[in-house]
Amino acid sequence: MYKPVLIYYDTPNFQEDTLMYLRKNFTLFTFSYPQHDTEEALQRVEALFAPMGFTFDKNRIELCSNLRVVATPTTAELHIDSEYANKYSYLFNKNYRIAPRNG
Repeated sequence: MYKPVLIYYDTPNFQEDTLMYLRKNFTLFTFSYPQHDTEEALQRVEALFAPMGFTFDKNRIELCSNLRVVATPTTAELHIDSEYANKYSYLFNKNYRIAPRNG
C-alpha cells in the first residue's frame, strides 16, 4: 500500500495518538530539528510540518522536489516563504496553514 512521505520534526511534540495516526498513514521521517534532516528525506518528502522558529524559505523548499504540502501547527506562516510559495500555486488554508503544490 502506498503511503505519502512526511517529515515530522518532533519540536511541536504532537500527542501520541496523533503520532500513531501519522505512522499508520505515512512513510514517516522524524527529526529533532530541521537542521537534522537528510538529503534523502528532503528529496523524497511529499508533506512536512514546518515548526515555528525554523525558516522554510525558497532554498529549503526547492530541496524538496516531491513536496506537495507544507503545513504548520501554528497560527501564522511567517517562517514560510509564502511569496515564493504563491508563485508555485501554494494555497494556505486559513485554519491549518496548508500549502499544496500543484502538479
